Amino acid sequence: MAGELARRGLIVRIIDRASAPPPDHSRALGVQPRTMELLGAMGLADAAMARGRRVEGINLLLASGRRARLPMRTFPELATPVPGLFVIQQSDTEDVLSSRLPGLGVTLERGVELASYAQDSDGVTCALRRADGGAEEVRTRWLLGCDGARSAVRKGADIAFDGDTYDDHCMLGDLVLDWPLPDGEIYVSPSRRGLTAAFPVPGDHRFRVILIRPEASPAHGAPPSLAEFEGAMREMLPVPFTVQSAIVLARYRLHHRVAARLRKGRVFLAGDAAHIHSPAGAQGMNTGIQDAYNLAWKLAAVEQGRMPAWVLDTYEAERMPVARRLVDFTDRLFGVLAGHGPVGRTLRAVAPRLASRAFGVPAVQRRILGFVTQLKIRYRKSPLSVQIGA
Repeated sequence: MAGELARRGLIVRIIDRASAPPPDHSRALGVQPRTMELLGAMGLADAAMARGRRVEGINLLLASGRRARLPMRTFPELATPVPGLFVIQQSDTEDVLSSRLPGLGVTLERGVELASYAQDSDGVTCALRRADGGAEEVRTRWLLGCDGARSAVRKGADIAFDGDTYDDHCMLGDLVLDWPLPDGEIYVSPSRRGLTAAFPVPGDHRFRVILIRPEASPAHGAPPSLAEFEGAMREMLPVPFTVQSAIVLARYRLHHRVAARLRKGRVFLAGDAAHIHSPAGAQGMNTGIQDAYNLAWKLAAVEQGRMPAWVLDTYEAERMPVARRLVDFTDRLFGVLAGHGPVGRTLRAVAPRLASRAFGVPAVQRRILGFVTQLKIRYRKSPLSVQIGA
């Protein structure tokens, strides 16, 4: 957001409560074609692709050990300059985005927290608190909350964040695996014991493995041991494997929530501050980047007098339906892949067999890839859209 606003000629200040970048085992990995298009418009696509690897296909592992493969093919209506899904660590994506800030005259101020703010018709007065105990008052035209699920901006605007937390027990492992499956592919394996998903990351035979089990998470939240993680994998995966090394092991919770609104006066929300959901479909970080790009060009155009103020209202009109559809879809998909009770176990037993047949149907491939790549997102009902010939 900050880089795009600055690139378009606005004076920007960006603060981050964290004193250091987040760890490399953050869960967001996939960069979809629609997002890569936007990175290309910013001049960052080549740098992003150099940090990751292209995914050639998505595989559904059946209980028999057989796999149904969905190739990352291109349909005419899904044409894009950057086809395919790229797996890039979120820390690398953030580094690519932040690396251009100094050249735009922007400094990422770490260890600075938004303590409170008050807005009026002309701007927003923000009280900042530094990690060293210092304080500062800042007057700004707009306040943009890209500050995550626990957003201080959202809370300060008293915007509801409706939804819930999944009960499921979720674990993550960054592993080097010896198994009979090719590198460069995504593997999803629903079983009666839960869901396993493995995403290739840069490095030989290295995968980010996510385990979701329909049972209560331990109260302590401490990272799992390798023995616990490997044991859970053996219960859920239908293929033999050996863990050669474990770089990271972690335990976490999943949530599904959407903000009641994306704008309140001179305050806007984007990314995880506006919507969070299960990782089904690798959509979260991509949706946040697209939020930021959508808002940035509109805010710059309005501030520079090239568009009327009402154009800012189209941010919520365009992005809120995307957020709601995304959370609704991933919630239903999560229910099928990792649901609780007899119904959930039955769905996980039946769904892979049905999906394996559907994967070979071009119409189904087109629909799945349209969602995953985000290339089917349209704003036909936006106040900015006009139907030619209507």
